[in-house]
Amino acid sequence: MSRRRWRQIATVGFLACSYWLWPSAPSFAGPSGGDEATLDYLTEDSARIAPEDKVSSKGEDLSDAVANFQQDRFNVHARGLRQKGDSVDAYFAEKTRRLEIAGAMLTIDKETSAAIVDGNPSLLLDVYRHKSNGRLEFSVGVSDGAPPEGIDAAETPRPLHEIPSEYRGKWAYSAHNCTGGEPTAILAIDSKGLHQSEGEMIALGVLPMGSSRRTIIINARNSGGGGKWDSTEEFTLSSDSAVLEWRTVRPYPSAVSRLVRCR
Repeated sequence: MSRRRWRQIATVGFLACSYWLWPSAPSFAGPSGGDEATLDYLTEDSARIAPEDKVSSKGEDLSDAVANFQQDRFNVHARGLRQKGDSVDAYFAEKTRRLEIAGAMLTIDKETSAAIVDGNPSLLLDVYRHKSNGRLEFSVGVSDGAPPEGIDAAETPRPLHEIPSEYRGKWAYSAHNCTGGEPTAILAIDSKGLHQSEGEMIALGVLPMGSSRRTIIINARNSGGGGKWDSTEEFTLSSDSAVLEWRTVRPYPSAVSRLVRCR
């Protein structure tokens, strides 16, 4: 892509040990033993482990952190029961994905583990999938209670399952590109994602933001240049639906790209 690169997760080595702290954020644990090349980044979540998250839907006590987080995501998405500090993520909106949490690996430091057992902490979780066996892995740490940027929307009780119709159509980096520009400058958005000559971005989940619903957050699976990776993207539509501003939220935040609708 000539004007906007598809961003692939860089390969970074990780220390192999039972408990360790993320160096750039106190009390945050990174993925466990192995190389990040063996993991696919999926999403980031903020969750407050409230008393309701420590009891199953059948009234049984839940005594481990994985079960607490699974119940938290069920309470948020299925029951609409949300605590201050709970993000409304698009990824775990689907029931089949919430079921995967039960078999997840957990990377967590001892202090955070104790905080979950003894209290009701606000957590920040990075979610990965192992390429070899498909198993989820959570890197868990205590957060300040603020949901991750671009994920939280108190007005929005449910994510969407496709890109809204007003965002669909052909877009380009300038009006000239719509008619006489290079093919790589033309992007097509449909209900499933964004498509371009050099790659595509398929929406795994869509979350509208704010009361005007002019901004959406997309958890996406990207492909291009022979690679595949996951990202979270933000799209903001102008009031006349003629301009679309696009930026990557994670894993590597980008500057805003301005697109115009091709007529």
